[in-house]
Amino acid sequence: MSTIFNNYQFEIENYLERMKDNPYIDELKDSLKQQQINTIKKYLDDESINYLKTDILKNIFKGCPTETVLKNFIEIVKPEFKKLTSIEDKLDLINLTLKHFNPEPNNSKNMIDPTELRISTITVCGNLGTIIGTTNIYNNFIAPPDDTKIGIIGCKADNFPLKGFFKKKKVANFFNSATLNVKISPDKCINFKIFKNGKIQLTGVPSETYAKEAIDMVINFIKSFSNTETKIIEDVNTINLTEYRTVLINSDYFCGTKLKRENLYKLLSNKYNLSVNFDSENYPGVKLQYFWKKQNVETELEGICQCNPKCIGKGDGLSDNNCKKITISTFQSGKIIITGGRNLEQINNAYAFFNKILIKNYSSISKETTNNKIIFDKTRQYYFLKKKNITNYQVYDSLV
Repeated sequence: MSTIFNNYQFEIENYLERMKDNPYIDELKDSLKQQQINTIKKYLDDESINYLKTDILKNIFKGCPTETVLKNFIEIVKPEFKKLTSIEDKLDLINLTLKHFNPEPNNSKNMIDPTELRISTITVCGNLGTIIGTTNIYNNFIAPPDDTKIGIIGCKADNFPLKGFFKKKKVANFFNSATLNVKISPDKCINFKIFKNGKIQLTGVPSETYAKEAIDMVINFIKSFSNTETKIIEDVNTINLTEYRTVLINSDYFCGTKLKRENLYKLLSNKYNLSVNFDSENYPGVKLQYFWKKQNVETELEGICQCNPKCIGKGDGLSDNNCKKITISTFQSGKIIITGGRNLEQINNAYAFFNKILIKNYSSISKETTNNKIIFDKTRQYYFLKKKNITNYQVYDSLV
């Protein structure tokens, strides 16, 4: 999506007004006007542009803060513009349309343009239904020569030395358990913990399909030693996946624009009465606690814990005093992380809820930046000034 933030250009123009006695002021103003004309040329023919005076150009760009909004404005004006013959009528049409033109809806829809939600990792818990000899898992495991092949490539049990390959050189000791590094694709490994009581925990899982593939790999590995002196289970027929549940989903997406974190924090807290924290010195994101309750989705109570007393958000969200807390962390870059959900319904509801807020309040939370692609277009000339460096306008002439 190509966007020119023309409000920034008008900050330049205001600055030029303050240095109007500078000998180069006319050249700079002509350059700015030509830049505006070049932008409008994308959407309006040359004959129509010839009617536009400098003050009309100013009004158009002030009323259309982004190129996307400008395009929408031209689409409204253009059909009637061609029907009119006199300059006065054409200018009246532009002024009247600008007066009643509301850029916010189009601006919001186009600028808050969320990418699809990406599931980054999930955490899965389950049970293999039998007692597991975790020490023998370690004893039977033979480290592969390298970490390129699909399968179990690393093993750690109790306080024994690490075997094979792990992303981290040091793996924590978990007694009465074994930790396996299961390579399920050329570029992805799953951390697989298996406990003596048969319970399992998988972290860093990219999808449900990969989780079940990893479980099958481990079960087959355990079964392969059933007829040996170092067997891992007493009866090979007893091992089976008796329990499987997703306990955590981590996801992320990009909202389409940079955001003003302080404004977003105040908006969520004051206008929407949501549970939110922001302390940039300790954490760079605005952290929203979205309390999911199925019956409150798409109502005025969505996202707010109504329990009495307030719950801690560790429930399933299906009954009273049983909310499920989901954390939505928003960063200045526009990147958003949603974590804590146990199923896709919860994550998708949080995603939809938060995007509605962003779209509705775009003008107050969007952090305007300059499109780098436009900056480095060498066929056009641009002037950019840092506002913080402008401290004493009246002495500018003496510096030239």
